Amino acid sequence: MKPKRILLWMTAILLLAASPLFAEYGDWEKIYSIGGTPGFSNAAFMSLGIGDPDNLYTAGIQQTGGMSITYAWDSHDGGYTWSPLIETSASGEGCDIMSLFSFVITAGATNADSAVFAGIQVSPECIEENEFPACMFKCMFLLEPVVHITTDGGETTQQATITGAGMYNMIMAFTFVDETIGYGAGVPNLLVRTQDGGLSWTKLAAPGNIATYYNDVQFFDANTGYLVSGVPEEEKKSGDSPREKYEELMFALKWMKDPIFRMNWREQHPDQDDKGQLGKFWRTTDGGGTWENPFSYANASFLNIEMVDEETGFILGEPHTGTYPVILFKTTDGGDTWTDISARLPQDLPNVLKWAVSSLAFQPIFGETGFIGGVGQSFSGYQPILFYTADLGESWQFDETVTDLANPIMQLKWANPKTAFTVGFELSVFKYTQENVPPMADAGEDGVGETGQEITLDGSASFDYDDDPLTYHWTQIDGPNATIADPTAAVTTFVVSDPGSPIFQLTVNDGQEDGSDSVTYTVTQGADDDDTGADDDNADDDASPTDDDNADDDDDDDNGGCGC
Repeated sequence: MKPKRILLWMTAILLLAASPLFAEYGDWEKIYSIGGTPGFSNAAFMSLGIGDPDNLYTAGIQQTGGMSITYAWDSHDGGYTWSPLIETSASGEGCDIMSLFSFVITAGATNADSAVFAGIQVSPECIEENEFPACMFKCMFLLEPVVHITTDGGETTQQATITGAGMYNMIMAFTFVDETIGYGAGVPNLLVRTQDGGLSWTKLAAPGNIATYYNDVQFFDANTGYLVSGVPEEEKKSGDSPREKYEELMFALKWMKDPIFRMNWREQHPDQDDKGQLGKFWRTTDGGGTWENPFSYANASFLNIEMVDEETGFILGEPHTGTYPVILFKTTDGGDTWTDISARLPQDLPNVLKWAVSSLAFQPIFGETGFIGGVGQSFSGYQPILFYTADLGESWQFDETVTDLANPIMQLKWANPKTAFTVGFELSVFKYTQENVPPMADAGEDGVGETGQEITLDGSASFDYDDDPLTYHWTQIDGPNATIADPTAAVTTFVVSDPGSPIFQLTVNDGQEDGSDSVTYTVTQGADDDDTGADDDNADDDASPTDDDNADDDDDDDNGGCGC
């Protein structure tokens, strides 16, 4: 690679990170829904776990009969069809009906075949200890956390074990570091960890107190993680009775997870204090052993944390006061300081009377494209709303085309740098497809070598903006003839017999488009091989029957020496 090409490559990298020039905004399509009036059905996908772009898992609720409810689903064709995964049915006889008071609210996936689903259930111990009708009165409001897991792509599910969590604890969000280590965060002051892929979970010491409600969690690795918290009212108003604790939990759940409920509550109670408050951002660098709280904001609940890398991140929240129903913060120093960038979001949305947000997600790898989703209400009913940025949050646009897809959004997630999904009301699924960006080939720096030597060609610095797998192909385009050991390898070698300046071209392909780069080597004549230990012998071979007797022979073989 010539020096000037190095400068061009560095410039391209800077542009790639700083502007949307290389990645045009893509398209959204609705790929699944059960139909019905948007926002008014008895069904919703609330949370999404992505094993890969083809294998998706979701948690939510759908009443399929008078005594039947489905809580989780799986799809193995990229979200176009879904099958029930966790269901419950009650006969209506005895304490059996208690199963209908359980539900699942969040999902996560570690790979194509493994996923976890969390929620709450009526205490099995209470039901076992009390016969009907006593169970109806004693057990109905005694709720405990539950985690379901599948490890075979949804063929079977089982309940995971949870050690240390108590009554009225509930996991609100999952994050996984790899296929074995994951974290769950929830209410009140609940933080759990798995080290076996979700089969068992252990409660950790969390940084807050009994009034701390964690709404989201994110870990980059086993050590570096983040929590955000917030509550719908400053002082919790519950009493000590199971019913009062149940009602407190249900109100918090609806406030944090259901944007329609939050939007309507804000309009119906403009003068009450039951709105977002006590937002806190927490950070750990030792796997949750200790936590620090570098940022708090009393007048908002924090709903989502999205750290694009260990320096740049975003917090999405619900403010306590004002008519603007969202607050958005950005950090560029790892969370030490945060800037309110809410004003960058469009405030007057076409044909939208009121709205609320539900989810924030940024593109993996490069992170320049991000989405904020939620619900809006027009004269004709509820509809989805979606804001997008193509420059890492510097500017935001309102995507009017998404409102035509009809169903309010509950959660957004990226599957890879080119594909994102939303899930929402009426079991709806939207799919986003980013325009492909051609790969960038890097054939390495120009080099030198000698005839007869193996000289390295190194294209390992080539990359694809969309993180697609690359194929490699080396060809010689000029100079003395060279033999390339493996033309399809990222790193290979070549050998030339004659001195000169061979030029090689590397072409990489991401499955859709090519990128090319070239590299030049200056190859000089190798030293007289009589002086090396690789000679065949030390005698003159001119008399050998196999010698060609050319004047350019060396003293003992035909390896191209000077012959002098």
